[in-house]
Amino acid sequence: MRTKKCAAYHIDPPLGSQNQCLLCRRAKYDKAAQQAYHARPEIKARINALRRSKYVPHPRPPLTEAEQQQRAERQEQARQRRRLADKARYRAKHPKSIFCKHGHVVVKRQKDGTCWECAKDRHRRRNKAMRATPEGRVKERQRKLRYDRKRGVKPRVRLTPEQRREKRRTDRRHWKLKRRGVPGKHTVAELRARYAEQEGRCFWCREALSDDYHRDHVIPVSKGGTNDIRNIVLACAPCNVRKSDTHPLELLLA
Repeated sequence: MRTKKCAAYHIDPPLGSQNQCLLCRRAKYDKAAQQAYHARPEIKARINALRRSKYVPHPRPPLTEAEQQQRAERQEQARQRRRLADKARYRAKHPKSIFCKHGHVVVKRQKDGTCWECAKDRHRRRNKAMRATPEGRVKERQRKLRYDRKRGVKPRVRLTPEQRREKRRTDRRHWKLKRRGVPGKHTVAELRARYAEQEGRCFWCREALSDDYHRDHVIPVSKGGTNDIRNIVLACAPCNVRKSDTHPLELLLA
């Protein structure tokens, strides 16, 4: 059986009164309508206005306060009905379940036989009322400390302004050395232990250290030294500047 094709190669197309392919004629009309839509602004504006009037919903008048209150009451009544219907549906599905007087499914009970969920709500209300007073907030803080101590969690230590500045300076130094690819790091507590070990004196000249002492890398970072506390000594500013990036063996041989 031979298939018919038009000039646009449509297979077995529907034909019009003059044996013309209807698909080709529809495509020609669509193309002409598209050209007219883009070429003539008045046709474009008329079509856009028709589309807007067709799909834009009609504005509703604003509700009064009484109507808004009635709508809120109806919504609350609908929520109550749905809640009761869900509860009735659950009771019909689980006839052996036990409900407390507040409607909780009693899956777990306390030693005195009361509902576990009711007890949680009661404790929650009591804790909220307790936290509203200064004495209650102190008791709550002490309770959290006891709980953390029982779990082995270390309590948070509040740092002094000097300790915060020292920690910020240490973190900034670690970040700079980490960008350079230097391994190792040390903490503020390790620096304090190093200060006590050196008895507050410079590692090189044994003079008393001032508040602006330097952290000196025994083996310089530029020559393979690390940022670990084993490579850190406390020195005064003149000694650290004089040593610079010199290796300790070079100082001994000099």
